[in-house]
Amino acid sequence: MSFDERVLKTEAVVLRRSEFGESDYLVTVFTPRHGKIRAVAKGARKPISRKTGQIELYTLTYLIISRGRELHIITGAETQDSFVPLQEDLERSVYASHFVELLDQFTYEGESIPTAFKLLVAGLGWLSDPETDLRLAARYYEFRLLRIMGYEPSVFECAVSGETLTAQDHFFSVAEGGVVAAQH
Repeated sequence: MSFDERVLKTEAVVLRRSEFGESDYLVTVFTPRHGKIRAVAKGARKPISRKTGQIELYTLTYLIISRGRELHIITGAETQDSFVPLQEDLERSVYASHFVELLDQFTYEGESIPTAFKLLVAGLGWLSDPETDLRLAARYYEFRLLRIMGYEPSVFECAVSGETLTAQDHFFSVAEGGVVAAQH
C-alpha cells in the first residue's frame, strides 16, 4: 500500500492512463506527499462520466482516493489546471510526455518527493506557455530533476581534477559523472 489513510485527499498530476475493464481507467498519478499511486477510475470511460476530463494526461487535479486491497479507487476528482496547450499541440505534448516519463522512471510507487512534484507542475506550466523555448525548458527540467534525485552531473568543475572549467570545448564523461577538461 502506498498510503495508510482509508481515504486520501491530495493534489496529483496524471502520469499515465490505460483502459481497465469495460468502463474503467487504470491511472497512475504523482502526488506531493505519497509519490506515485496507481488507482482505478471506475466508470470514467462512460460518455456521461464526470471523472473523464479530470483524469486526462498531464492534468493537475485534486483527487479523493479510497484505499483498496489490490488497487486504490478514485472516488472524486476536480481539475486544478488542465494545461490545455499540452492537449492541443503535438510538440508540446511530446515534451510533456518526456517530462512525465523521466519522473516515472526516477521514482518508485509511494516514494514522497515534494520537490519533484513541484518541478513537474512548474514544467508543465512552462510547456503550456506559448513564449517558452521548449528545448531550453526541457534541458532545465532534466538538470533540475537530476539534482533532486541526487544525480546532478558536474558541469562547472572538471569531474576528474576538480579544477574550475573555463569557456572552451570540453568532454562529457558519464563514467566520471560530468564534464572533463580537454587536457584529461
